[in-house]
Amino acid sequence: MAYKSPTICPLPFSSVSYSMTGQMGPCTNCYSLTDYQTIEEYWKSPELKQLQKDMKEGKRNKNCHECYMREDADAWNTRQYLEKEMPDFNFEEEPKVKMLWLRFSNLCNYRCLDCNPTTSSLIFNDFIKRGVLEGEAVVHSGGSETDLLDQVKKHVGYLEQISFSGGEPLLHWQHYEVLEYMIEKNILPTVKYFTNLSILNYRKKSLVELWSKFPSISANVGFDAMGDGCNYFRGNMSFDKTIDNINTVRANVPQCEITIVVTFTWLNAINACKMILWFLNNHPELNVAPNQVLHRYLDMRVAPQWKKEQIKKAFEEVIQHPRIKNNLDQKKAYEGLIKMMYSADYSDRWVDSISWLRDMDKWRSMNFQEAFPEHLDIEIDKMVLKPEMEEGALLKFLELGEM
Repeated sequence: MAYKSPTICPLPFSSVSYSMTGQMGPCTNCYSLTDYQTIEEYWKSPELKQLQKDMKEGKRNKNCHECYMREDADAWNTRQYLEKEMPDFNFEEEPKVKMLWLRFSNLCNYRCLDCNPTTSSLIFNDFIKRGVLEGEAVVHSGGSETDLLDQVKKHVGYLEQISFSGGEPLLHWQHYEVLEYMIEKNILPTVKYFTNLSILNYRKKSLVELWSKFPSISANVGFDAMGDGCNYFRGNMSFDKTIDNINTVRANVPQCEITIVVTFTWLNAINACKMILWFLNNHPELNVAPNQVLHRYLDMRVAPQWKKEQIKKAFEEVIQHPRIKNNLDQKKAYEGLIKMMYSADYSDRWVDSISWLRDMDKWRSMNFQEAFPEHLDIEIDKMVLKPEMEEGALLKFLELGEM
C-alpha cells in the first residue's frame, strides 16, 4: 500500500454502498456518512473527504468503528482483510468509484432471527402487525423502485465490481434488469452476491443462464444452522433445497465461486460449528467463511462465562480439523471469533436476551431450546424473565447501531 497508516482502507477511495434507510457510505458496515443522494454528490461530500483525510493521517473516524472494534479484539475485520487482498491499491491517485454495493430493497422471503426490518420485509411486516412500526413493509433504496436502478445504469459502464445484497437480491426485479442491461451492453464486471440462493428462476428468467454470461461471479450463501436449528434461525430456509441449488450452479456456472457464510451468535454457535464440520467433510469444494453478528441480544459477548466456554470448545473442534488447522488464514479467523467473544462482557443482558427469545418464540410459535437442544442447560424456570419485554425489547432491537 502507498500508505502504511494503521487506519486506512481502500473502500472509501473506491466504493459506494447503498442502504434502504436513505444513506450511502463506503461499505455495508458504514452507511452513516450522508443521506441518500446521487453518486456524484456523495463522492464530493465533505463527510467522505473527511473520512479519506482521517484515514491517510492515521486517525480513527467514528464511522468506521465496527472494523476498528473488531481489529482491537484481534478478530476478522474488513479493513485488514482488504489490506491483505489489495496490497497494491494506489492511494495516491484521485479516488474514483470502482465498486458499487447495491441493496434495491428489503424484500426478502426469510425471517432470519438476527435480521431486522430494514433488511427483511417479512420482519418489517411482523413489526407492523405487532404495532411497533408503521408504513409499507417493502422499503426501496432511494425511496422508489427505480431510483437506484437509474443510478446503476448511469455508472455501471466503468465499474470493476458490482455487488448485490438485500433483502434477498434474487427476488428483486431491478437486479435482473441490471444483469440484462450489462449483458446487452457487453459490460461484464466482477459480480458478487450476498444471497440465500433460495431460487434459481424468477418470472421466467433463469439465473443460471444470466450468470453464465459473466466471466467472474461469486456467491456468498448464508447457512447459520442445520437440523431443526436451520428453519428456526433462518426462518423459511430449506437446507437440502439450498444445497441442491448450489450443486446446480456449480454444474452450470463453473466460473462461479461459492462461499458458505456462517453468522455466529451465542444461540447458533455450537450448532453452526457442527454444520461447518459437515461442510468441510462433505463439501470440500466449497469455501466456508465465519462471521460474528453484532446484535443487542444474540451477540456472543452477551453469553455468560459458562456458556462462552461451551462455545469455545465447539470452535476448537473446528480449528482442529485438518482443512482449518493447516490454513493459517482460516485458523486465525476462528481464533478471532473466540477473541471477539471474550473481548467484552455483556452478560448483564443475558436475562434480557432470554426474555427477548421467549417473546420471539411466542410470536413465531417456536421454542429455541427444542431447535437448539444444546441450550437445555439454560434453566429458564429459575430465571426472572421480563414479561414486559415485548414492546421494549423490539424497540431496543430497532436501535440498530447500539451495542
